[in-house]
Amino acid sequence: MKASDLLARLENRGIEVKVVKSQVATDYIGSISVKLTCEKKNSEVQGALIAKDIKRIVKINDYVTSIKPEVHMLLVPHINKPKMIAQVAGILGDDNINISRMNVAQKSHRENATEIGEVSIMIISTDTSVAAETLEKISALDGVESAKYVNLAV
Repeated sequence: MKASDLLARLENRGIEVKVVKSQVATDYIGSISVKLTCEKKNSEVQGALIAKDIKRIVKINDYVTSIKPEVHMLLVPHINKPKMIAQVAGILGDDNINISRMNVAQKSHRENATEIGEVSIMIISTDTSVAAETLEKISALDGVESAKYVNLAV
């Protein structure tokens, strides 16, 4: 889909679109940032072309990552403590959802390995969609803020 078509679809849905171009140098061949401003919360996602035909999500809010965009993705902000990944993976497995890729990202202001007790985010690509019931089970885990399912199908 062309960028102009996407912008038109967003505007038709009543979403205000503001395009800002920058000539600031980055570490990537090209990058794009999307900021969503709502009444309750603001979010930002940055994508980049890190090499020819290699696309990555490189930032989600304050979390630095490098993960391949997939159709089905699960975002799980959580307290960094033992067994968190195992608990989330266990729920997905019990609900017959396969994890195809996974990345755990820390806040961008961190220079060293994340400390126990800080908030990290699991970015999980799955082979299928994730049902609301599965999200509720994950969100109910002690230490999980709120699991979100993202479908990147256009």
